[in-house]
Amino acid sequence: MELWRKAFLRGIAPALGRDALAALRGGLAANDPRIIRGATTDPFADRDWSRLPCNGACAVGFAVWQADNLTTAGEVEDHFLMVAEHAATLYDSEPRRGRKGGLVRDSDTLFAEFINWFDETPPHESYPQLIEAIDEALAAMPK
Repeated sequence: MELWRKAFLRGIAPALGRDALAALRGGLAANDPRIIRGATTDPFADRDWSRLPCNGACAVGFAVWQADNLTTAGEVEDHFLMVAEHAATLYDSEPRRGRKGGLVRDSDTLFAEFINWFDETPPHESYPQLIEAIDEALAAMPK
């Protein structure tokens, strides 16, 4: 299984939940231009811009933005970070040994693997693959 898919199915999807996954799936299927790459939000949610209305967000940010009816870039950024933290707890439920014998936490790499994959893979490739992963995650969730 590709690392991005593992990251998504083991941590991100369960952390997002059904409503956010459905919102993301709808946005991807519609090729919504508000789904962006290379940043969590548009505008960037730093101190000066965090209170501005959100105009776009990465895949995870878009999911929470739409599902939770958020309005500002700062709100989307905060929810994005909550998903990342929740996903990290799911990834780290089974620590493993690294190549040099030290303990490795999957959260050190898995969330970043998904984000990097989404940022670097063209939409015509990533959107159908992510829709497939969303469908798999939704099918595995209790109704």
